[in-house]
Amino acid sequence: MPNTLSPWLATALDLAKAGLPLVPAHYPVPPDRWHLSGCSCTRPDCPTPAAHPIRRLTVDQATTSTKQLLRWWSGNAADANLATVADAAVEVIELRHSSPHSEVAAWLRANGVEPGPVLDPGDGRTQFLTSPTNVPVGWYWPLPPGWVTKLEHGSIVLLPPSHQADGPAVEWLTGPVDVELPDCWCLFHALKRLPTRAALADYRHEERDARPVR
Repeated sequence: MPNTLSPWLATALDLAKAGLPLVPAHYPVPPDRWHLSGCSCTRPDCPTPAAHPIRRLTVDQATTSTKQLLRWWSGNAADANLATVADAAVEVIELRHSSPHSEVAAWLRANGVEPGPVLDPGDGRTQFLTSPTNVPVGWYWPLPPGWVTKLEHGSIVLLPPSHQADGPAVEWLTGPVDVELPDCWCLFHALKRLPTRAALADYRHEERDARPVR
């Protein structure tokens, strides 16, 4: 093992210890004549810029092997995004809602569901990591101000400190270490009932006003 680990490699090893299999993914680059899509893969028509495995790797090669992670992020994949795969160890539920995550999380807890590890991809979505299921297809439910969906198995999910193709860095809102994975089905059905932003704000005010004065 190298005497000094790069931040990307150190993070990859920590995530693997937390049980998240990883595969190196392409990363954003300034658009030019060779990178019209802004993806390091150089495909001008890349359908998923900065969010697919590098070279000939596939999602099935995601791993927690220290030896393999060292080979990737100490070699010519040193700049690669860190990605896990839906159903490699976790399911991923994606939410687009106008309310701040703190209000959504408080609403979930008030309804008996812990949010678990949560990602902020930096583009208005929120991604919840949950326990695995044996259902490979995605689920989708429209919400008044957005939607909630379970990603289908095999979907790439970028992990911090990765960057999206248009620049935002992925961040953890909670987790991943020492945070229990919620039940996928329970979380999905709780988020299906998520009210509008205005109703959620009213709910938070009512909850605050109902607290006993000490």
